[in-house]
Amino acid sequence: MMRAVAITLAFSLSACAATQQAAVERSKQELARRGFALPHDYHVDVAETFELIGYTYRGDLYQFYVVSYTAHGKPLYRVTVQRYTGQIREFEDLRSAIAPRDKHT
Repeated sequence: MMRAVAITLAFSLSACAATQQAAVERSKQELARRGFALPHDYHVDVAETFELIGYTYRGDLYQFYVVSYTAHGKPLYRVTVQRYTGQIREFEDLRSAIAPRDKHT
């Protein structure tokens, strides 16, 4: 009985993205599922955040923003990964995003 519980727990934990590295791996899986390729010299930034609904804190909505960049710093994709389940909450293709203009120009 204890072995079945341990196996179930291990399987459940393998699907979540409790660490930044797990979120990066989960985002790479999502990119592959969508048919997007990353260049060999890409890099990523990971930011951990949580969502507030009105004034209510929702601890179950901790998430990671995983943003992929080219070697020259141009953003490619942003994948939002729910921290505790590994669920993909949002995907955004940033390759054609227009950078905001400087207000002083």
